[in-house]
Amino acid sequence: MKAMPIRRFEDGGFLLLLLVITLAFAWLITPFFGAIVWGVIVTILFRPVYLRLERALGGRPNTAAALSVLLIIALVVVPALLLGFSLVQEAANL
Repeated sequence: MKAMPIRRFEDGGFLLLLLVITLAFAWLITPFFGAIVWGVIVTILFRPVYLRLERALGGRPNTAAALSVLLIIALVVVPALLLGFSLVQEAANL
């Protein structure tokens, strides 16, 4: 029963170290938080499309992933860029 305080000290030290590492990791990824959130949103929105493509392609996950990325680029990135360019041109004409 004498070993109990040492074990409690080790547990406390481990928890303190875990807290420090967690805070350091949070500080490290703070600049990337916006990109991470957008990545999660896109993943949630396009997961059903990926699963349907994978089923249609006979269980080929790499091909389904590539087609999903091309679809995301065609449906999201290109229109967003065109809209951005149009907004810049309109602002320049004011």
